[in-house]
Amino acid sequence: MLVNCIKLACLFTILYVVFASLVWYAPHAVPRNEWKKSYPPYAGDKPDNILWFVQVSDIHISKFLDPKRGPDFAKFCSETLGTIHPELVLVTGDLTDAKEKDRIGSQQYLKEWETYNKILRETNVTQMFPWLDIRGNHDAFDVMSRKDPDNYYMKYSGDKGTLSSSTYIVKKSFGKYSFIAVDATMTPGPRRPFNFIGHVSRENLDKLYQQGKSSVHHNLTVWFSHYPTSLVSSASAIGLNSLLGQFGDVYLSGHLHDFQGLAPKMYAMHSNGFLELELADWMGNRKFRVVAIDHDLLSFTDVTFDSWPVIVVTNPKPAKFMTPKHEPIERMRSSTHIRFLLFSSVKIFVDDVSVTIDGLNIGPIKQIKGPLWTCKWDPKLYSKGMHKLVVSVLKKNGESVSQTSHFSLDDEWSTDFTLSGRIAILTNFCATSQMLFLYVTLSTLTILAVLKRYGVGLASDCQMLRNWLFKVQLLVSDNLTFYVIFLFVLNLLVGPLFVGELLTGKIGVCFTNGLLINGKLYSEYTLFVYGTITILLFYLPDILYLAYCADLCWRQQISFLDSIRPLNKKTIIHLLFLLHLILHYVWCRELSKAYGWVACLLSPSRLWWVVSVVLLLVRTWWIKPQSSRRGS
Repeated sequence: MLVNCIKLACLFTILYVVFASLVWYAPHAVPRNEWKKSYPPYAGDKPDNILWFVQVSDIHISKFLDPKRGPDFAKFCSETLGTIHPELVLVTGDLTDAKEKDRIGSQQYLKEWETYNKILRETNVTQMFPWLDIRGNHDAFDVMSRKDPDNYYMKYSGDKGTLSSSTYIVKKSFGKYSFIAVDATMTPGPRRPFNFIGHVSRENLDKLYQQGKSSVHHNLTVWFSHYPTSLVSSASAIGLNSLLGQFGDVYLSGHLHDFQGLAPKMYAMHSNGFLELELADWMGNRKFRVVAIDHDLLSFTDVTFDSWPVIVVTNPKPAKFMTPKHEPIERMRSSTHIRFLLFSSVKIFVDDVSVTIDGLNIGPIKQIKGPLWTCKWDPKLYSKGMHKLVVSVLKKNGESVSQTSHFSLDDEWSTDFTLSGRIAILTNFCATSQMLFLYVTLSTLTILAVLKRYGVGLASDCQMLRNWLFKVQLLVSDNLTFYVIFLFVLNLLVGPLFVGELLTGKIGVCFTNGLLINGKLYSEYTLFVYGTITILLFYLPDILYLAYCADLCWRQQISFLDSIRPLNKKTIIHLLFLLHLILHYVWCRELSKAYGWVACLLSPSRLWWVVSVVLLLVRTWWIKPQSSRRGS
């Protein structure tokens, strides 16, 4: 029966993944009657109805690592932004690194903030452009509140919590464009690693709702935050995603870097119609983003620092980024010219620029004003299907740099976002991590209880699984062993994981449901991941090893000394357990470095567990319960 239950659990897991795929990752289509109306003016060869801005994220100015990070950023502020000359600059969090030299501990370093502030002052960048830099989780490590003297953001950032504390509006002769910051950093901000998920309070959500509502009649609204929406929890049933579905046109974020190269392009369209674009980090990848709004159509390109020229095709915009609910996309059909922005550190001549559609050259090409270039075209020739547009620039060294986009002027187009990007952006991390933890924990408790009460036979199929289940049954036949293991697993659900110095001078209690600081519980969904890892990588291997030893000693009547000689499979398993004990040591050491030695001593989920495992191991080899004969 138990084996069949495990099979059903696996089937349930598969069905859940399929369901999540259909709900979260399904292509989004807006009915035509919900499209935003398209009125003149239409894109032509005039330098009108266009603006552009720059986003950079995860700078991580550090006093310990990468001494070129700061100087490169200074060059970016002075030379790169001086060449692009954006309408404004969005810096979406993690301005400083705030990690200690061992990369485990964390605190705010005044030197890092002074370095960041010095770059802003010496390049005069905040005087040249509106500079909206918001906090990331690294900027909140070990910060009790906004008024905390160690909250250097309020003193040394370019924004200082002023420009991004309310809607920033760019007013042009052709319309108004809103920029709304979502500060989702934890307050208080514990030290790492349990300060990874963003959280929007009910009060902040109400404020964001009013900001969104007041900007609903503006031409376009850009929301920006450090955290992708997949990593933001909410204190209200009306969460951030619902809010963005009502008022959001595009949402810009950082935080995930590029997943160690696994997801370099994290873009996705949400089911309620807004576009989300995560930007890779400045820290290791030196990435930044140029975003253009041309006749209320938003286009962008992600750029590597010191890579010139920078090309942004603004009309027609790429098909997969179209948001017809928020943009007048039918303006492309009535446009007379292809339009693109071309930024370069050296002068570019017309003869060095070419435009092709489906491999055929289009022309003539003109530089209208500044970085705006145009090329006359007839949209009727491309009214059906997808088409490939390529803008190429020939550099002096003979190298050709090109920007490719696929556009569509009809009612249907594909949103071929990368799978890794969609998973990172559209997966509800908070709900998934909680569900996975409960699933793993309750399954473990259920299996232990069923084996203790009913046992399992050794006949029939799935012999290997039944053999291991029988070994565990043999182990839990000892009452003391069963209750110790059961209570430790149960503690992950209801008890404290550890008690430690979550902030400097602030002792708090860590539960899987959150962090208890100053008598208040703060959600941190990374703790569910921690709990799941604890069971899968630590508890289960230890339980299986104890069961293996119980089977050797209690059923096969083999002593410990006999099991280690001669060198055989049994010896290798013992050695693997010793290696696993080293992993336990590293696990405890990291906790101590992160939250102090008290956290290690008062940690049921780490130190107390490994001590109990060692004691149970001694008991297993020295005591043979009478009940162990059952089922043997």
